[in-house]
Amino acid sequence: MKSTDTPSDFVRMPHDLLARAQAVADKERRTADDLVRDAVQCYLDSHPSPRADETTRSQARPAGRKSLAQLFAESPFKGLDLKLERDSDTGRPPVNL
Repeated sequence: MKSTDTPSDFVRMPHDLLARAQAVADKERRTADDLVRDAVQCYLDSHPSPRADETTRSQARPAGRKSLAQLFAESPFKGLDLKLERDSDTGRPPVNL
């Protein structure tokens, strides 16, 4: 490994599995690191998973409820040039104590 290893540079695996990976890597004249990296990439490519932020959002929202972005995107008013205004808030009147 590199001289400045970080925790992300190590993967724990059973000794017999590592020995088998090393044997295959030696036969293919490449490093075991390359073999494992390619195997993990192949697995991830064949098993797509939702992004973490999508999973978190969907778990936080009850089933059947839309996000605010979905609500606006699917609104029947979408595309209309509506001019919406409101009176500015003048606040509460001063209170004399």
